[in-house]
Amino acid sequence: MKRTRINKRAIIMIGIPFILLALLAVGYFSGFLFFSGMTPCLPPPGTMVDGMAEANIFTWVDLNQNGRVDPGEPPLPRVAAIHPHNHPEAAASFTDLSGRLQTNEFKPGCACKCWQSSYVEVAVPTGYEATTPVRQVLAGPGLTYSFGFIKTTP
Repeated sequence: MKRTRINKRAIIMIGIPFILLALLAVGYFSGFLFFSGMTPCLPPPGTMVDGMAEANIFTWVDLNQNGRVDPGEPPLPRVAAIHPHNHPEAAASFTDLSGRLQTNEFKPGCACKCWQSSYVEVAVPTGYEATTPVRQVLAGPGLTYSFGFIKTTP
């Protein structure tokens, strides 16, 4: 009877990728890879995730009406901002004395890039006219969106 020789090298070559794949699957399905930040856009099945769309708003008096913030142009406080617009029950927030407001939109089920398909909108204050669009689509997380206004009534 001839004895069969086991090729240890072949077993190792097949076994190592299998073990690595098994470890990766355990890491993914247990949530370790997601919650450690290694795969932020791929939550494991059955895991409920919620995210935020963040935006910083700045409102100012656009004295030269060029739609850009220039040195010497003062901030415009108490401008109503609604973020997100797709939640009509959300109460309006107002910019502070420096014309700034940081807003967050709760996005249930969003794992990453939660800012996509969101926008910020401001109400034109009484006695002012907008020099920039009053609705701006979010282009990334935590960016600042500027809204300019010019006084129309004395």
